[in-house]
Amino acid sequence: MSLLIKRATVVDPDSPFHGQEKDILIENGIIAEVSDSIDLEKGMVVTYPNLKVSRGWLDLHVDFADPGNEDQESIETGLECAAAGGFTGVGLVPSTQPVLDSKADIEYVLGKSSNSPCQIFPLGAATKGLEGKELTEMHDMKSAGAFGFTNDFLSNMKADMLELVMRYAHSVQGVFFFHPEEISLNQGGQMHEGMISTRMGLKGMPLIAEEIALQTCLKLAGYNKIPVHIMGLSSKSGLEIIKEAREQGAEVTCDVNVMNLVYTEEDLLGYPTEFKLRSPLRCKEDREALVQGVLDGSIESISSDHRPVREEGKNCEFDLADFGAIGLQTCYNLCLKAFAGKDLEKWLPALYRGGEHVFNLEPSPIEKGEYARLSLFSDQGDFKLNRETNLSKSKNSPVWNQSLKGEVYGIVNGRDYYLKEN
Repeated sequence: MSLLIKRATVVDPDSPFHGQEKDILIENGIIAEVSDSIDLEKGMVVTYPNLKVSRGWLDLHVDFADPGNEDQESIETGLECAAAGGFTGVGLVPSTQPVLDSKADIEYVLGKSSNSPCQIFPLGAATKGLEGKELTEMHDMKSAGAFGFTNDFLSNMKADMLELVMRYAHSVQGVFFFHPEEISLNQGGQMHEGMISTRMGLKGMPLIAEEIALQTCLKLAGYNKIPVHIMGLSSKSGLEIIKEAREQGAEVTCDVNVMNLVYTEEDLLGYPTEFKLRSPLRCKEDREALVQGVLDGSIESISSDHRPVREEGKNCEFDLADFGAIGLQTCYNLCLKAFAGKDLEKWLPALYRGGEHVFNLEPSPIEKGEYARLSLFSDQGDFKLNRETNLSKSKNSPVWNQSLKGEVYGIVNGRDYYLKEN
């Protein structure tokens, strides 16, 4: 089927049409023509107000709670959230029940995602049961379709096991994803350690827990000459550690969760459990450094870090509440808030460029002959996540029922697409 996107402003610095309003014709999943005006006799014509188009957005880590907790989210509803939020692909963490640590688990995930226009990149568990004690059968999971490996939040490996995991993942050509947290220093931690956590009477999660974990991982990565991806960077000091490791030859990419680009520890005053997150919200200086890191390219990717939680997991005392927030449908809107006053081209590539590199996808700039992996959106209008618009089975969002600037219209991923009704 032919699909014609009308009057779309191209936001892609790698495209010869960047900044120009064009019609884009897609045939058999390939961009067949980009021109000022194209007529289509047979096929679908797509028009939206103030339409913009970029390369397809990619979220490097999300949690869909499936298998085991399908009442919180399922793979199908999670992918629907992703497509509605403008994402053409997502990396799925293995923190499920049971843990995704076998070939059969990876096959299950891919089987349930086969009908979605949003591609899923399964991340297998690096250690059995995420317990940090025994290697998983990474080769079998890789052959079944796992893209990479991680222990997600459970970075509970001693240095010798961490090195073994990294080396084995690399040997089967799987990317190793590392959440930088020394768990022994964060036991019982509820939020960023500082004056506000002290005032609120909550045990803090100190910066040094991120710093030590980063230093250990990156020293091992550099020593073994193994690439690694850092998930959910939350601090200025952490970013400086990554920059120093790069200068010393380490091959490391990193992402930041969108909440850490917008909010700080001050937003936890009053004990709103919706802001209880991991990576924790830190101070204003950290937030500003992370925003600048995206703008200067030292942080390659922005993640929604979509984490569904049951209502009872948030409607309780703060220290008993679960960590996490859903974010796929509002990630772009929060980016507009984080980078208010900055041109789209300065930060929008962080929604796709880092993902293309980490997921080893061939970059597909918006021009004739390229694969049509596209996100359609507007920086005008607004969006409100509420009971009518929320596609997730959970509603643990810090921006629930708030009006946010911007609107996502959908995605095109080759022959597949998800487009909102006009």
